[in-house]
Amino acid sequence: MREPFYTYGPSELRAWQVTPGLFWIQTRDKNYSRKLHRRNDTRKVEICGHNCFLQTYEMPGTWRKVKRLISRYISVTPDQISAPIKTLADAPAWGASSSTEAAGKQKCAGCTAK
Repeated sequence: MREPFYTYGPSELRAWQVTPGLFWIQTRDKNYSRKLHRRNDTRKVEICGHNCFLQTYEMPGTWRKVKRLISRYISVTPDQISAPIKTLADAPAWGASSSTEAAGKQKCAGCTAK
């Protein structure tokens, strides 16, 4: 028996069933968002974006279809040019594009800090 709120996928690309035959896929990655936006069977249902990137898409189908899609997207990742930035001290000076962006440390209600 499945839990009432079962999710599938890592935090960058996660899916859950809203109603039988209808799934929501949530992403924090712009590359995954671009791929989902190009699909004919998905539509954007939610955007959250004050100091974060979070988009939710709706897709009809089955668990098998959703799991295969997420597995395929996760397994085909582009090569990294450089190592990821781990601390704020290592971040380049051009990271904040405006004073409001740099001053606003608030996260939106749907976002969680990593």
